[in-house]
Amino acid sequence: MFSTLTGRLRTLLFPVQCESCSRLPHDGEHWAFDVCPQCASRIQWVRGPHCRGCGRTVTENESCCGQCHNASLVYDRAWACAYYDGVIKELLHTYKFEGRTALASFFSDMLERFMNAHLNAFEFDAFAGIPLDRIKENGRGFNQAARLAASVAAKRSKPDLSCFLGRLRSQRAQAESNRRQRAVNVQGRFFVKKTDAFKERRILLIDDILTTGFTASACSNALKNAGASAVYVLAVARGF
Repeated sequence: MFSTLTGRLRTLLFPVQCESCSRLPHDGEHWAFDVCPQCASRIQWVRGPHCRGCGRTVTENESCCGQCHNASLVYDRAWACAYYDGVIKELLHTYKFEGRTALASFFSDMLERFMNAHLNAFEFDAFAGIPLDRIKENGRGFNQAARLAASVAAKRSKPDLSCFLGRLRSQRAQAESNRRQRAVNVQGRFFVKKTDAFKERRILLIDDILTTGFTASACSNALKNAGASAVYVLAVARGF
């Protein structure tokens, strides 16, 4: 009761503007995040059953989609909460490139909701965000995946091991590469700073967007070489 009243008072004094449509709350309306309910309702969630390799929806008798059936991906399984389109595409761009870090709460809530709906059969010992190379992280001012991993780990009272992962700069940005180039671009780019942190642990890697899975796979390879017993991947959005 008290927290509800506090939230409404904060909204009155410091009105939250929706990061998607820019509207302000109506009288008596309270938003939990910087996204209005109408925009949040337009998110296209990825429904199960999910492909083990990329998280897209497959039929009941399939474990992988056609694209992932023969793919050499190191992680044990991957999921994505929503499709990278519409509201989610816009909000992730705002979060990453316009420095609206308050949106981390909205995205971490999405991850938590998806986990409660689809991942209860899996156990994770620790969480980690897929790292950025130092130049990119310094330029952006933060690592978007690490922030999400820290939030989810705190909610689940599990360790956040993001600080023990590192990444070397690739010659070409993944977004500017074709599918073949993406696979080569990230090979050997990830490293573990503290092997004991991951040894014999089941790790859930967090990222903002999962497209080909090559980045997550290369990071998973470093973790398994460090002794992780299993590596899973969960992203906010599934790229096309």
